[in-house]
Amino acid sequence: MKSDMRSLQTDCNTFDKKIEESYKHTSCQDVKESGVYTVYPDFKPSGLKIYCEIDRDMAWSVIQRRKDGTVKP
Repeated sequence: MKSDMRSLQTDCNTFDKKIEESYKHTSCQDVKESGVYTVYPDFKPSGLKIYCEIDRDMAWSVIQRRKDGTVKP
């Protein structure tokens, strides 16, 4: 019985992750954890890679463009 419950929980977690990955976020308010996401705002339908900082119930977007094109984590 316990192994069946663990298997079901694993299946649910996998399903939730697939749904979240297939969903096109429109802002950082759509995500649950801080990290780099591709969001699809109305002004950029092709997507924009941004860092979302989630702090309690607040969501912050961090966008940076460097003249030389370098990216630093």
